[in-house]
Amino acid sequence: IMNALSQGLPVLLLTRYYGISVAGYYAFGMRVLQVPSHFVLTSIRQVLFQKLSYKHAHGQDITRPYFRATASLFGIAIGPAIIAFFAAPWLFGLVFGSEWKVAGEYGRWLLVWLLPAFCNVPSSICARILRLQRSLFIFDAVLLGARTLALVAGGLWLPAMQTIILIAVVGGVFNAGLILY
Repeated sequence: IMNALSQGLPVLLLTRYYGISVAGYYAFGMRVLQVPSHFVLTSIRQVLFQKLSYKHAHGQDITRPYFRATASLFGIAIGPAIIAFFAAPWLFGLVFGSEWKVAGEYGRWLLVWLLPAFCNVPSSICARILRLQRSLFIFDAVLLGARTLALVAGGLWLPAMQTIILIAVVGGVFNAGLILY
């Protein structure tokens, strides 16, 4: 529930501080960028969970497959993420029309959050297998607080673009932290 609230909070607070158009560009940019990752991760998540659960249940170490899966996801995503970072505004304008270039500008910075989020799937799976749900709960609670703080502080003192960069950096740092944990 906290993760869902944390994901939906930006739209609500961006609307509150900057208006519906900024929130709409943010939501559209986020949705377009998440589609490919959801497509890839849906099948990977199930296979990885089965493989790691089996190894753990049979007393095998899951550290090596965890690192291999995380590195593989990073390897899959880094090239497209770099290209999208530089080309997103142009691509959004080309595909969706020039009025959607702003969503591409926001999307470019959201990649700072989405790349580590894409790569943290093995971390979430391992945390569940290792019964670290309490740690995940605390992580989600602190992440929700940090995102809320970033959005409110940004809404009060920063322009929309800088607020989006701030929440992307917060998301990226937290997802990278989960991977390292």
